[in-house]
Parts: sequence; C-alpha cells; structure tokens
Amino acid sequence: MNPIVDGITREYTDRLDVRKLNAIGDGTAAFSYYRMTGHPSYILFRKDGVKVWQAIGLKTRDELAQQIKLLLANP
Repeated sequence: MNPIVDGITREYTDRLDVRKLNAIGDGTAAFSYYRMTGHPSYILFRKDGVKVWQAIGLKTRDELAQQIKLLLANP
C-alpha cells in the first residue's frame, strides 16, 4: 500500500495532510480511538475534524482517489 499512498500524497500534496501510522508504536492510540481493527486502515476527515469515510483492507488507488475527490468536492 505504501506506493499507492505515497502517490496519493504526491498528487494531492497541496490539498491534503496525509499521515501514515503504525498500529504498534506511534499509531496505537489512533487505532484504538477510531476502532481500526485491521490493516491497512484509512480515515478521511474534513478540515473541521469530522470523520467522513473509514475503510479497512486493501484498496486500489482508484478507490482511494474517488473518496478523496468526494471529500474535496464537499468540504
């Protein structure tokens, strides 16, 4: 998933803040708080911090891009 997420990060660098966390270590609290029960997990938030999409499991670049486009179209 790293190449896909890295590509998304580059493509949307001026419009998104992308964070990659490890479930063991730096992301433990986030995984627990957002009830992420599998790997990989994704969450999209609006600028005001409201969660608008969450998914677990492998996603294609197109699936992720579609959700990001929806978020950016409806801030």
